[in-house]
Amino acid sequence: MGGIIYLHDITSDRISDDAGRLIKLLEDWYSEATIHKVLFGTTKGQHMKDLSALQDKRYELSTKHWGSMIGKGARLLDFNNTRISALQFLELIVNTRQEILIPYGSKILPDCINFKLILI
Repeated sequence: MGGIIYLHDITSDRISDDAGRLIKLLEDWYSEATIHKVLFGTTKGQHMKDLSALQDKRYELSTKHWGSMIGKGARLLDFNNTRISALQFLELIVNTRQEILIPYGSKILPDCINFKLILI
């Protein structure tokens, strides 16, 4: 697997408990040597009329919810619902591709099926 792209609707009022558990799982699963393979993406930013509120929400996500992972090397991008935006996400994954071993019997893949993850 090359990496994980986690997409979050920035117009949502909060991060669900399940999403919070997934983020914690990702943080535990990835080491400092591989954390750069995690990309957080915000979606639907174009639907927010108030630019200040959008920036505040992005700041909250990048510090409060994903801050520890971003501080270790995970990255945050805005997904703009375009082909170019999608290619930017994929390019970051492909350009840092290395092998990551998933432990035999790991429940990570079945547990993540209900989330907006792209495993490459």
